[in-house]
Amino acid sequence: MPPPNGTFSERLRTETSSLHLRVDTAFSAFDLSTRSGYGGFLRAHARALPAVEAIAAGISVAATCSRSDLVVADLQELGIAVPPSAPFDGPKSPVAARGIHYVLEGSRLGGAVLQRRVPVAYPRRLLSARHERGGWRSVLADLDGWGESQDEPTIASAIAAATACFALFERSALAEAG
Repeated sequence: MPPPNGTFSERLRTETSSLHLRVDTAFSAFDLSTRSGYGGFLRAHARALPAVEAIAAGISVAATCSRSDLVVADLQELGIAVPPSAPFDGPKSPVAARGIHYVLEGSRLGGAVLQRRVPVAYPRRLLSARHERGGWRSVLADLDGWGESQDEPTIASAIAAATACFALFERSALAEAG
């Protein structure tokens, strides 16, 4: 039986939904069919990914899922400068890694849809880094399994990290959209 406030993944989805929508809105400003638009999209990811992936790497399941190198390779192939990494203002702990992992893995879901908007001639390593069949369900099951053994302050800390991660992606997108 799920906890009274919902599973950990349900709480993550519910409690970050408004910021998630803002991130989607910020990234929708990029026209992925143009070099400059796609470059801005990639640069925004290059700003945000390194700091949060470093924290998420603290949990074994996330250690092999880095996409920072992929976005750098895409930018280099396009001849677009790689921006400096933006700082992460949220909690930086193994608990925080769970909330960050939710955001990072969730961001892979749209890759297939977004990839269709990118010209075939452009590199698409970042957008090609999607889950295998059932991968997202496995991520959620892992998060929920972890959440079942945590107290409310721990869950709240992980959700705060997810919120800060979404905020970092929003700031990065807005900075690149100019």
